[in-house]
Amino acid sequence: MLMVYGSLFFAAAKNLEEMLPELDETTHAVVAIGLRGKSEIGSTFVAVLQRYAEALQAHDSKLMLVGIEPPVRNQLAKTGLLTLVGEENVFMATPRLGEAMNQAAAAAHAWLGRKPAAIENVAIDGGSRL
Repeated sequence: MLMVYGSLFFAAAKNLEEMLPELDETTHAVVAIGLRGKSEIGSTFVAVLQRYAEALQAHDSKLMLVGIEPPVRNQLAKTGLLTLVGEENVFMATPRLGEAMNQAAAAAHAWLGRKPAAIENVAIDGGSRL
């Protein structure tokens, strides 16, 4: 799971795109991006997510968006990204920290047909891995 901190606008969005997992020989995988606390995402970031979601789908894989606030969900709907990713792959933020991530992990494991295992968390802050 990628946790995104900091700006999600132009340059930071491009940095994030470069840090997303490569898909060259990937099939049937899930990439989850945590956006908890974000009330807005830039158009460049939306374009990055669209390209990545399409690339994942071409590899029989999927993108999940986790910890989504209502204004961001509205942006996803307006841009068509919600339809591309699928409502079932968007997990709204809840008052309980970690609840949306747990829901996404359970859905990912179910889709993969696997028992829950350790989740790799990578934090991204303005283009650097923490």
